[in-house]
Amino acid sequence: MTLRPYGSPLDPDGAEEAARWEEAARLLARLHRIQPAALPGLLARPAAWFAAGLPASDTWAGFLAAYREGGGPTVPVEGDIWPQLYVSERALTVQTGAPALAECAEQSRPPDEAERAMPESCTRIAAVQGELGQSPT
Repeated sequence: MTLRPYGSPLDPDGAEEAARWEEAARLLARLHRIQPAALPGLLARPAAWFAAGLPASDTWAGFLAAYREGGGPTVPVEGDIWPQLYVSERALTVQTGAPALAECAEQSRPPDEAERAMPESCTRIAAVQGELGQSPT
């Protein structure tokens, strides 16, 4: 879920401290328990942010632990989460990166660090798939 374009973005220098990741994960876990079949991969967006390097590894670990503790059904209680998240995480990475670059082009300015994070993640996804002999989809 997002409120974009409503609200104000977090200051990149203090975003890690200002974001309440564990609280958000517990809320997300409760939402997923309501009607999982009716909800999209809400967890894919934070996974895409993590893959782009936006939350630190320890922040992601806390988020994921809180989601699991809250009974979130999208990923297993233990073990590898990526089989359940990989496809939707990749899609959201592209879906988030493309509009950021389009907005920069429209405003005739270079992308800032946050706006470069998702397109750079897309490049890594394509490179890894190439190394595995898979075509990017």
